[in-house]
Amino acid sequence: MIQAIRYHVDIMQEGWVKTLPRVRFAIMNTVNVSTGFSPFQLKTGRSPKVIPPLLPLPRNPTDVETSAREIIDKIELDVKQAQDALTAAKI
Repeated sequence: MIQAIRYHVDIMQEGWVKTLPRVRFAIMNTVNVSTGFSPFQLKTGRSPKVIPPLLPLPRNPTDVETSAREIIDKIELDVKQAQDALTAAKI
């Protein structure tokens, strides 16, 4: 994290406060090697897209109308998979 902030700070040691949100977003959106998931994915069930898609996304009502229960189940499954991956990494 310190190296990432140093990259954005100027020679007068200014600008680091403005950099913190960008660095935090980058860290939260990076897939962890041990878990196989990004912190955003474990918290919200998906990782945000940094760049919008070049082609319009197909309109599929079944994807848009995903129920809250399905989203919660997916997050719980991702968290369990991440815990299993961490256990395997420890072994």
